[in-house]
Amino acid sequence: MRKFLPAAIVGALLAFVTYAAPAHAQATRTWVSGVGNDADPCSRTAPCKTFAGAISKTAAGGEINCIDGNGAGAVTITKSLTIDGGGTFCSILAAGITGVNISTTAGIKVVLRNISIDGAGSGINGVSVNIGSTVLLENVQIFGFTNNGINTSSLTQSATIQAKNVSFEYINGTAALFQTSGGFAVGQITGASFLGVTNGVTAGTNGFVTVSNSSFVGSTTAAQASGNGTLNVDTSLFSNNTNAVTAGVGTNVRVSNNALYDNPNGFTINGTMVSDGKNRVIGGATASPPTTLPLK
Repeated sequence: MRKFLPAAIVGALLAFVTYAAPAHAQATRTWVSGVGNDADPCSRTAPCKTFAGAISKTAAGGEINCIDGNGAGAVTITKSLTIDGGGTFCSILAAGITGVNISTTAGIKVVLRNISIDGAGSGINGVSVNIGSTVLLENVQIFGFTNNGINTSSLTQSATIQAKNVSFEYINGTAALFQTSGGFAVGQITGASFLGVTNGVTAGTNGFVTVSNSSFVGSTTAAQASGNGTLNVDTSLFSNNTNAVTAGVGTNVRVSNNALYDNPNGFTINGTMVSDGKNRVIGGATASPPTTLPLK
């Protein structure tokens, strides 16, 4: 005689089976390697090959790490995330494209640390911030791009970008551009180096930028404010640039404790430029000094 399980028990068993086989959850920490495979789960023992492959398997607020110094490819970031190369200093190779696009989701927090972003002479932008967000770049190299290193030309919201110990080399546009058509583009640059770039730092429309303890060598225009931008430059070195510090019409520039050596145009003042009176200008500078404010 055949016996049948009650319908309630069968339903419960089916529910258990369904629950017991969920989709793989995203991991808080994932890994990439030059010998990895994007079909793998991106774990330490089964890493992915590219950042683009790892990001879909990394939870919001999580971290992608590098096992070796591989070229992990360009990536689009749409959620809060950290990419950290650690001691490997892995790279993003971005020939003909943009290295990192930050887009889609407003309010995200992104950290890029211990990586190099290489445009190979034909890359478009190093890091494009296209959405209102908070971005930290620390111990990063950006070089070989035809447009901008840090790019905010498409930004329409407020964003804050901090660059600590970042080197910008051989960029045909602007190494670090801060502007937005809505809100404010706030930039803080500390301990950066700029070598052989067309323009170093630009505080453009609605841009508020502070540069400190940084060096600019061999630029066409090292640091400038344009549109209605505000630029603060403190304790930085300007050497052999065509134009060291420029205040465009309608802008505000403040300079303090800087050294300007052998720049054909030291201070170019078409807007408002004020100084603490402690800037040193030696060799080649032609412009009048900025207005000096009393120390407080």
